[in-house]
Amino acid sequence: GLVGSEMCIRDRVFTNPTSTTARWQGLRLDTPDSGVALQSVFNYTLFENANSAVWVSCCRTPAQSYFGCEFRNNNVGHDGYTTGRTTFRNCTFERNSRGISGAYKDVWHSYFVYNHFAIGSGVESTSVRYSTFEDNGYALHGRGGPLVGNTFLNNTVGVFESGSSSWGPAWCNTLSHNGLGLSVAGGTMWHHNNFDNNTMHVNHTRDLALNLVNNR
Repeated sequence: GLVGSEMCIRDRVFTNPTSTTARWQGLRLDTPDSGVALQSVFNYTLFENANSAVWVSCCRTPAQSYFGCEFRNNNVGHDGYTTGRTTFRNCTFERNSRGISGAYKDVWHSYFVYNHFAIGSGVESTSVRYSTFEDNGYALHGRGGPLVGNTFLNNTVGVFESGSSSWGPAWCNTLSHNGLGLSVAGGTMWHHNNFDNNTMHVNHTRDLALNLVNNR
């Protein structure tokens, strides 16, 4: 594990150089018992062929950011359940079993393709803005929000709400050509979204009132 107070990594590759099938363990970011936050910044870094590419220990308050990073062919791209926010901007998640897991994540302008769970399963307190999800099993699975300006295209399931909570508020998203656009478990506030040519647009799984306003 990596233990300390500050770390900045740029233009690096973390992979298994000898095999595309055998997975290495991945990076472990452990916050010291003193409670000093591990501040991690990754720019233009490739994480590949790992069991869990980056795992963050629970439950301190780390400040983490990923810009222009790629997570490819991992069992899990990024995992961890912390009280701090982890930010992803302009990142790519491709062919992972789970791209992002855990909780307290903020995703901006990122691309998810060919993942079983792009974000999930069962993530919490996660926001997603202006990102594209294409050809995934589940694009989003869990609960969180807000969801703003995202595109969900040709996924088996676009947005799946787990438990009794919801993804929302959600606005200006496009859900197109998915098997199921939205599976609702909570009283989600969805407005001004576009549901287009999904096999099923919305599946309501609980007896709750919905607030679906000005969607088309």
